Amino acid sequence: MPTTNYIEKLYALEEGSVKDLEILEDSFLIYIEFKRKSHICPNCCHTTNKIKDYHLQKVKLDSINDKDTFALVNKRRYYCPNCHKSFYEKASLSSKYQRRSQSQLFHIVSECAKKQSFTDIAARYRVSITTVIRYFSMISVPCPANLPEVLSIDEFKGNAQGHKYQVAVVDPVAKRPLDILPKRDTDDIVRYFFKNFTYRQRCKVNLVVTDLSSLFRKVIRTVFPNAKIVADRYHVTRLVNWAMERVRKRIQNTMGNNRIYFKRSKYLINKNKENLKPEELIKLETMLGKAKDLGYAYMLKECFRKVLKHDALSIRIFLDRWLELVASSGLKEFKSILTTFKEWNGEIIRGFISRYSNGYIEGHNNKIKVVKRLSFGIKNFNILRNRILYMA
Repeated sequence: MPTTNYIEKLYALEEGSVKDLEILEDSFLIYIEFKRKSHICPNCCHTTNKIKDYHLQKVKLDSINDKDTFALVNKRRYYCPNCHKSFYEKASLSSKYQRRSQSQLFHIVSECAKKQSFTDIAARYRVSITTVIRYFSMISVPCPANLPEVLSIDEFKGNAQGHKYQVAVVDPVAKRPLDILPKRDTDDIVRYFFKNFTYRQRCKVNLVVTDLSSLFRKVIRTVFPNAKIVADRYHVTRLVNWAMERVRKRIQNTMGNNRIYFKRSKYLINKNKENLKPEELIKLETMLGKAKDLGYAYMLKECFRKVLKHDALSIRIFLDRWLELVASSGLKEFKSILTTFKEWNGEIIRGFISRYSNGYIEGHNNKIKVVKRLSFGIKNFNILRNRILYMA
């Protein structure tokens, strides 16, 4: 098989279009001329086969062994006898005014779906970073047409377009992001949902999972009339662990020479008791024996874990009993928990008995952090939003 046939198959070119191949010191040149055929005039829709002249167009195909491969396309300019205007023939190799092939453009944009920076993509395809960003900016991910029955909302630190935090809206059931909002502002978030979704669409949302954010709770109550709020169980459990950790820090600061021991052994009180090894249990008992308040805080943490294991019918009763223990403990570090549980009682219980959580959206936010770190930050919000949604 001639070399030209292999080239045509490699780049999916028209049969017989490759006329010659020239190997230069730093590149390959492929001379291409497509078959002559009748074209429809874009101005008057008249069919013509009359050629006015030719024009050489240089198109970059790809890079092989650190050498760029170019196609020199001998493009015909047709003349329309009906409207007396001229136009170039249509070629599938590249778009109008483009100096790179459609396939290379597609591959560059496809690489943006992976966890890597624009700089890495530019180096791989031997193009400038500006070119990669320009190609990717051609993509426009639209706002979702409908809302699912279950939503999950959370913020992440994007530092884009002058705003520190952006907001992610995802579908926790289908595990896909729906949209990214430019800033964490109550009025802007409410305006977004009112503008893009009808009242009937918003009424279809039955559950919204979020953390213990009063801002998101206000938005949900305003935007979704039929939705019930589910407090993410991880954020609730974290409040208890943080209260216990504050007790440990207070006692640690009064321990003198044993301060370092308390600091290095803090993992013992954060670890589940059934997962501790025998030697770790001995260390834990020694640690709790030196501080009564820390022992009581640890007991509250372990009791709370047992509360979570009860079914939907009895969890409210056991949670109320646990809150009575917290109130009678006298630990100032746990006072804020009483206030939070009183204010978010219904949402917290719903979070314990519901099978939905913010697990997917937290993992999604971690992926965003990886892309930001690789790219040393993305300041343009439209590029950040499109990159996040395109990666999904």
